[in-house]
Amino acid sequence: MEKKLLPAILLLVGLIFSTLFSFKQFAKNTISNFSVIDLTRLPTTENHINISQFASKITYLPLESRKECLIGPGARFDLFDSIIVSSAHHQILTFESKNGKFLKSIGEYGNGPNGYMNSRSSFIKNGEIIITALGWDFSLIEFSTNGEILCKLKFNKSPRSIAWLRDNLYAIYYEKQSNSDSIRLQIYDSNKKKIVSTFYDHRKFKDGPKRTTNFGAFFYYEKNKLFIKEFFNDTVFQITMKKLIPAIEFKSGKYSPPFFEKHKFDYLQYHNIQTILETEQLIFFELYFKKRGYNCYFDKRTNQIKIPNYKDLQINGFENDVDGFMPFYPTTISNRNELIGFLEPYKIKKWFDENPDKAVKLPPHLQKLRNIKESDNPVVMIVKLKD
Repeated sequence: MEKKLLPAILLLVGLIFSTLFSFKQFAKNTISNFSVIDLTRLPTTENHINISQFASKITYLPLESRKECLIGPGARFDLFDSIIVSSAHHQILTFESKNGKFLKSIGEYGNGPNGYMNSRSSFIKNGEIIITALGWDFSLIEFSTNGEILCKLKFNKSPRSIAWLRDNLYAIYYEKQSNSDSIRLQIYDSNKKKIVSTFYDHRKFKDGPKRTTNFGAFFYYEKNKLFIKEFFNDTVFQITMKKLIPAIEFKSGKYSPPFFEKHKFDYLQYHNIQTILETEQLIFFELYFKKRGYNCYFDKRTNQIKIPNYKDLQINGFENDVDGFMPFYPTTISNRNELIGFLEPYKIKKWFDENPDKAVKLPPHLQKLRNIKESDNPVVMIVKLKD
């Protein structure tokens, strides 16, 4: 009898540890660095959070604005030791990180040999900077900083997101479109050209005409570790080849998006976590709720969360008390643990017009921005975190 039961028990255990959404209690009991971020009480009164609470210095880098390197809408800026990669809609450009000088355009939008459908992010892989884009066949294209295609991964089933894990391994995320679709995440070996691990989601939701295709998942890196956060899940997981390790729980209570009602729910009434930027000591993230955005940060050392709340702002950033200039909205993190944001030229001009008393107190290098043109490229903000 015991011999017959053993395979069934092992199978049950395997299913538990291969399911993406079954780790919450396991995490609290076994993972020492598991963080719980309580979002059940958002600030109701005006509350300013200063940059100086977490940062010591801000560097401003205007990017060259020649006709051939004007940055398109929806730009993301990834900063490395030598270059800045601007990944905008249908466009990838690189600039020198020291002076903002334009270097080159990477690939091209279209169906040509180096063509892609849209840009993605950039990261360091085995010591080299990798620039990624999405192909027209939903393949993942990896470019070098010279514009050479290093790798092109194509899959039979169109994934929602793909991220490099380590060595020759990639994590592939699929969005659940129906209750019969149970595959959530797979690990792919590009050398062996096969799937080596699969994680499942057997949760059910009511069928209906409405689809929530805009609410998938996103990957992010902290040092050499890859993490995933899905919209319909409060837990962030670290991804390894064989298992998913719970790392963060965003405690949203009644404002946690209800998976079983994903066909009809009003997303404005629930928490939407975006753009997680993590260091050894801090976790920065964006929270969207009821048509308002909050740039927040959580201190792992004190288990405290800081959430700015300005009276009349739709998107709440961090107050710039370091040099008295514009608020800061972190969007990415550099390979040196610097927070990266950017200022749009028209907003810079508007700030100078509306804040003459503050403007005259700015240091000389910021006074120069008074002459920026609305047609110029954004100014990158590089925020050095405190040790």
